Amino acid sequence: MAILLAWATVGLVIALLPDVLDRHGLSAWSGFATLGICSGGVLFQPLARRLVPATSVRLGLVILPLAYALIAWGALEGHLAGVLLGALGASSACYGFIYLGGLSGVLDTAGDRPARASAGFFLMAYLGFSVPVVVIGALMEHLGQADALALFGLALLGASLQVNGWLWRRSPHSLDAA
Repeated sequence: MAILLAWATVGLVIALLPDVLDRHGLSAWSGFATLGICSGGVLFQPLARRLVPATSVRLGLVILPLAYALIAWGALEGHLAGVLLGALGASSACYGFIYLGGLSGVLDTAGDRPARASAGFFLMAYLGFSVPVVVIGALMEHLGQADALALFGLALLGASLQVNGWLWRRSPHSLDAA
């Protein structure tokens, strides 16, 4: 579920953010925001590799809604620095902590079925990358950009807290380094 949330955030930035930025004459920066959200996480992968998978995912789930809030605020208010810093933060969560920690955790528990486990992981990722973007895009047309982005933010926060709580109950002592 964490990878679904992470890739939903990435998909939202890639598909819907350019239109929001265009309202403030910042559409030229949408490519840079896309680059930031897709590539910045590489900088955090060495740290993510040193963490236990559940800890890495939980850290990503803390960063993700905060970074999304910064992206949405920056886009709606026309503050480019907020968008770009939020994109870097979201990328650290998505491609740094949640991706590496989630895939490692799934493979650790896969037993003799690693191909099936990784396929399920990526199925959740691609569902996250597509379905929420379509839903939020439709909501933008009916509710407006600000309300649709706020609804996504609230759903992201609630789901992140729920998944984080589930991970904490499942592995409360995973704060040790790997």
